[in-house]
Amino acid sequence: MNFHYLGFDLLWLLAMLFSLLLKQQTLSQQQLEQDYKKQRDTSRELAMILSEKNKNLLIQQEQEVRIATLNERNRIAREIHDNVGHLLSSALLQIGAIQAIFTQEELQEPLTNLRSTISTSMDSIRSSVHNLHDDALDLQAALQTLIQNFTFCKGNFVYDVTHSMSQEMIYHILAIVKECMNNTMKHSNATVFTVTLREQPTFYQLILTDNGTSIKKQDTGIGLKNIRERVETMHGFLNIQTEQGFCLFITLPKEEIAHENINC
Repeated sequence: MNFHYLGFDLLWLLAMLFSLLLKQQTLSQQQLEQDYKKQRDTSRELAMILSEKNKNLLIQQEQEVRIATLNERNRIAREIHDNVGHLLSSALLQIGAIQAIFTQEELQEPLTNLRSTISTSMDSIRSSVHNLHDDALDLQAALQTLIQNFTFCKGNFVYDVTHSMSQEMIYHILAIVKECMNNTMKHSNATVFTVTLREQPTFYQLILTDNGTSIKKQDTGIGLKNIRERVETMHGFLNIQTEQGFCLFITLPKEEIAHENINC
């Protein structure tokens, strides 16, 4: 009888040990699965971040090439206008003086033809200069187009700028607005997005706001980092407010003021 109970106890002990072993293996398997899922999610997140960085880098490179191209076109247009245009104008004046001094009939016709040729060249140069400048963007129209095409929520637009900006500043401002729009779509439950651009005597104010409640201030985000870098490139200041919705308050010194500060 004692042997019978002893055998029963041994079986019960073996069953308990087997249960504990099975439980340990199950926990280990679950831990492995959790580690695998965590590693997989981390890899996906890193891949998404890398993809976003590459995308932003390509966009930034395209914009830099675009800015460089526009600056070069404007430089060429200025040189043509200032140098070649002035030389041709001087030539026209000299021909007029020669016609007034030398009244021989045999000189009048070739001088008139020469003057007509130079005048035609002047018209051609003016047309070329205007064509070079035609590629310049209208900031107000471009911002209006962005607001009209922003379907995530209602868009408001306030524009009070009278003086022209360089193409480089225009492209930076457009890129900042686009980046802020993307952040609103990704991280906010906003119903209204507002773009305000005002001109002050020595600086411009760019204010981008939405009334979302879910967006958080993340200074380390790629989007805000790109915005901050662009503001620094223009020697401006960026202030982020999250008390009521989300607000980017950007101050951009006028370019002549920024250049004076650099020289100092």
